[in-house]
Amino acid sequence: MPTDVNSTFDIALFFFDKAIDLNKHLQPQKLQRLLYLSQGYYYATFKRKLMPATFIADERGPMEPNIFIAFSKGRPDFDLNILFTDQIKRFLDSIWKKFGRMSTTNLDSLTNNTNAFLDARIRGDKAEINLLKMGTDFSRGQAKISVSKSEHFKTMRNQAGKKVKVSQWLPKSIK
Repeated sequence: MPTDVNSTFDIALFFFDKAIDLNKHLQPQKLQRLLYLSQGYYYATFKRKLMPATFIADERGPMEPNIFIAFSKGRPDFDLNILFTDQIKRFLDSIWKKFGRMSTTNLDSLTNNTNAFLDARIRGDKAEINLLKMGTDFSRGQAKISVSKSEHFKTMRNQAGKKVKVSQWLPKSIK
């Protein structure tokens, strides 16, 4: 099946660099979940494969083994000439906005309970996860977001030292 980007590394570097821009560390396992969610939601939405990736059912969750090895010690030292269409850029930004702030534990819970992953686990360790089943899971909304309240807010201290919860300020839309 044709893909809409040339390499899975393009997508992985997009997420990795997005985290760096926000001064955040992107764990290899979290990167794996973001890639899996991207592939599943993209297929569910556009009925096309986003990237040339094969996900397997590892005991920790869905994994693209080549990316896992390449990023296990941080961002690999290479640059790609990444040119995304506006549609793909918007799509990846929406995945990051929706899932980038979630903890790895919450992402594991989300991805490890999809039918596609569970079916592959039944077939054995490192069994390939079926793309059509991924698309079905994500189009049905099986992978629902369950973010705890603690992830919506950042806890800081005010001038008196009291703990307060803060969130990003967003202006009201003009109607």
